[in-house]
Amino acid sequence: MEKKKSDISTGVLVGILVVISVFFAYGRFLEDSLRFDEAMEYWISYMNFKDMYGMINTTYQPPVYNVVMHFWLQISDSVVWFKLSNVFFYIIGMIGLLKTVKYVCGSKSSLIIATVVPTCFSAMLYYNQVCGEYVLVLPILFWLIYGTLKTINEKQWKNFISFAFLAILSMGTQYGAMFTILGAGMIMLIVFVRQKDFIALKKLFVTGVVAIVGFMFPLYYFFARHQIANQLESTTDLRISAILTYTPY
Repeated sequence: MEKKKSDISTGVLVGILVVISVFFAYGRFLEDSLRFDEAMEYWISYMNFKDMYGMINTTYQPPVYNVVMHFWLQISDSVVWFKLSNVFFYIIGMIGLLKTVKYVCGSKSSLIIATVVPTCFSAMLYYNQVCGEYVLVLPILFWLIYGTLKTINEKQWKNFISFAFLAILSMGTQYGAMFTILGAGMIMLIVFVRQKDFIALKKLFVTGVVAIVGFMFPLYYFFARHQIANQLESTTDLRISAILTYTPY
């Protein structure tokens, strides 16, 4: 009974701290107008999928954020609603972070620390206040870390499938997530090899192959290769323009 009351009080305290951290992180955020890059994200997300595909290929990011925001904007196309998605993603990320810390430490104080810490890092605050792919990929990566820990300890097919799904989702949101995915994969590989758990290694290999063949190759074929070509072309055009307009005096 005492433990139950203690858990409830801890939950209430953590909930209050989450609300405080949200207000701290997004104090005047909703009142500000969209910056140029945020307006571009809004514009691309508002397009139909055919036009969106063409526009995304002129950028250097994967499609998941714009697809998610396309459906988000079906509810309301107001700027405030568009920016409210950041608050929603932030809370989802906080839940993932709390579950990760609780899974590792198990102590109540660690939950409180995990609730407060994200609002103390300027980089995290900055990216949480920018309407773009970073605000979505951070929560996904928090859940990916949690999924990695559960996969190492439980080694069930559902854990490997969840890890693969989160890896696909994060990579489809921001290409830089690849480094976190590779790091998590290497950790699992080393742990399973040291444990000589060949069944877990087989599961890791199968889910990895399915994720790469089923998603990573299509992501490269339909998006990344076009984006690389467009970026190289625009960079070349800028260099040629600079050379033609250069005067030594």
